[in-house]
Amino acid sequence: MQPGQHVIVRTNPETQFQGALAQNAGGGVTLPISGTGQLTSDGTVDGGLAAGFTVKGVCRSILVLSAQNLDWEVQLWASSLFNTPAWPGSADPPTGAPTVLPLGFHRFVAADGKQIAGAGPYFYYVDGLYLPVYDAERKGNVNIFLVNRNASAKNAGDAGAVQIQLAIQPAYGQ
Repeated sequence: MQPGQHVIVRTNPETQFQGALAQNAGGGVTLPISGTGQLTSDGTVDGGLAAGFTVKGVCRSILVLSAQNLDWEVQLWASSLFNTPAWPGSADPPTGAPTVLPLGFHRFVAADGKQIAGAGPYFYYVDGLYLPVYDAERKGNVNIFLVNRNASAKNAGDAGAVQIQLAIQPAYGQ
């Protein structure tokens, strides 16, 4: 992959983020990939990032397609544990740096959601971002967490379907 090109990461709205979400509740998706760039689970990661390499890069844009017009927060995490704290060792209180690290987030308000001709899904888009992307577990994963910041609940199933697409400018490394 040439410098400056973006890796497109997409979740699968038919199988991911399918549950209902109350206000300020969220759910996470980890998108693992193989060395050939082929999908090893739901969602899509384009390009050939090898397993065992650390996914490093910068998220340059976020696109959210949503069946509902809600306030969304898209978070990026360094670990598939997302917001569950895990400190090394068993000291009480915990010592050392936590192994779960938030990398960044972007919040969309309902007014950001646009429909085409007043029908179909709501589109939320932002570019010009510089959010770090890093896989602390060294599994070649991208860890995405979606939070509903709206007072209305996100519906379950197709009535609340959500797809997230990230454009990541990669930097490869061991």
